[in-house]
Amino acid sequence: MSRELEEEFVPPRLADDDNPLADIRVSPMEGADLPEATEPPPGLWVHASLILLVLLALQFVQSGKPEPAPPFQITALNMRPHSDHPGALRMNAMLSNPTDSALPYPQILVHFSNRYSERLSQGMFQPSDYLRGDAEGQLSFPANTRLQLALDLQDPGPQAVNYGLQLYSVKQR
Repeated sequence: MSRELEEEFVPPRLADDDNPLADIRVSPMEGADLPEATEPPPGLWVHASLILLVLLALQFVQSGKPEPAPPFQITALNMRPHSDHPGALRMNAMLSNPTDSALPYPQILVHFSNRYSERLSQGMFQPSDYLRGDAEGQLSFPANTRLQLALDLQDPGPQAVNYGLQLYSVKQR
């Protein structure tokens, strides 16, 4: 290696003495102390996460807490392509109130899952979404009666090979 490459580079002096770059020397940066990147303290993320969880819990409590519905029975549950709307499904089921007293109509959760039982989509339906005919607008499901359910749903796609229906009642504070 030649001696010139090992020496520090000193730019040639210009004839103009007012040149501010005239006395600058350039040398390789070895072991320079660079400022470290700062990250927010881990406690900040924990506090922010806790605040979000509390807000979510408050929203959940204020909107009512879904609880498993009283002993309704679901029979004849089936799902098929909708005859009038491409890309839609028609869910039919028979819902029964086998008790001796009238009960509030339940919320209905319909869910689809893949072959690994992973949920792909779901939707919650209020009584106003599924009650038709004489039952429309009614608040309670009469004792010892049955109701034919029919819901039109968006097809979640070919990976959805399983479906299910769950009933919930909402307990208001």
